Amino acid sequence: MSGNGGKYMKKSSEVSTSKREKYLGWMTKSRQAAMHNCLIIGIDFGTTFSGVSWVTVARFNKNDINVITEWPGTSNNEAKVPTRLSYENGTKEPLWGFQVENTEQALQWFKLLLLKEEDMWKDLRESDQLVKARRLLRDLGKTPEDCIADYLRALWKHTLKMIRKGHADYLIESLQFHVVLTVPAIWKDYARTAMQDAAKRAGILEHRSAGETTLILVPEPEAAGLTALLEYGTAIKPGEVYVICDAGGGTVDVITYKVGNTQPLELGEAVEGDGALCGGMFIDEDFITKCSKRIGRNWSHFSQAHQNAILEDEWEVDIKSRFCLKDPSAKWLLSIENGPLSGEDLEDTSRMPHIKRGIIHFSRKVYFNQPTTYPLLTSDSALTLGRSLTPELLLGFLN
Repeated sequence: MSGNGGKYMKKSSEVSTSKREKYLGWMTKSRQAAMHNCLIIGIDFGTTFSGVSWVTVARFNKNDINVITEWPGTSNNEAKVPTRLSYENGTKEPLWGFQVENTEQALQWFKLLLLKEEDMWKDLRESDQLVKARRLLRDLGKTPEDCIADYLRALWKHTLKMIRKGHADYLIESLQFHVVLTVPAIWKDYARTAMQDAAKRAGILEHRSAGETTLILVPEPEAAGLTALLEYGTAIKPGEVYVICDAGGGTVDVITYKVGNTQPLELGEAVEGDGALCGGMFIDEDFITKCSKRIGRNWSHFSQAHQNAILEDEWEVDIKSRFCLKDPSAKWLLSIENGPLSGEDLEDTSRMPHIKRGIIHFSRKVYFNQPTTYPLLTSDSALTLGRSLTPELLLGFLN
């Protein structure tokens, strides 16, 4: 786990105040003008998962925002789709999202490779995920921008398909598109430029008869903060300070806002944002490490498919989603009885966590005491503001 004080890095989004104000001002003017011929499409292009939502400006104030929950490769309704590619199918277009199984040949984490290695902190640069992604890109003869363009192209085509579902084509074609695309806060100007180029290659900015499509890049923690604070509505008061934690799959970012006005909403960054490489992916990785250490040498008998099943079915759906700090005596049970083990390996109470009848009994004491976001939330920058923080702490989710 990468969650100790020595591995945190102070950073700024490098997006000027004027650019942030321009974005907020654009949103305000758009709503006030009630431009019925405008469609806003938000793309949350994440390290591990991505999502898309859309709304017409005319419906924005009514909170009539549509979130895409249908994806190729799954029959479940999911708000997010894996940021994952596979070029193994032998066709021109790669498989993407839920179509790709989580195997050794699945290309993931490629978004972060837009950063030069010298601009990454050591933990990120040497992480297993990025080492694997670099190797796969090298074998495929592709660049990070190639893969981002391929993924965004597939995501964009599916987005247009979903928008047209239930709406006449002529209505959609009459709307001008405004696309908002999230990017990591740590990105330099060259990475944002590469992202814009990839979006153009993906067809997002193709000419349309309704008018020019505009593209705005927004740092991820700022997008999360704006969304969270807008949801608070009239509960927000001028002068209040909010700490917003955007906990993603790769990084966890904390940003602190002071509210200027509420009608329209005006925000100012009270202090520089903090971030750390301690997102959901590393919690997942640490869980697998704990399983490996507990089972010991027999862990090598578990196939990659079986490990993925443990991670995705037992851990992701059950244990992680039910985790709660309020009960320190809580147990989380992991079944391994359908795996390659048998006999005495399924019954071992000689050390913690106990294995009973093919079930590992994890507890908070032996597993869930990993420091992660706490040093960020209690950092000097947040505690030396010289003003009181509001009681609410707005949190994202570990994807």
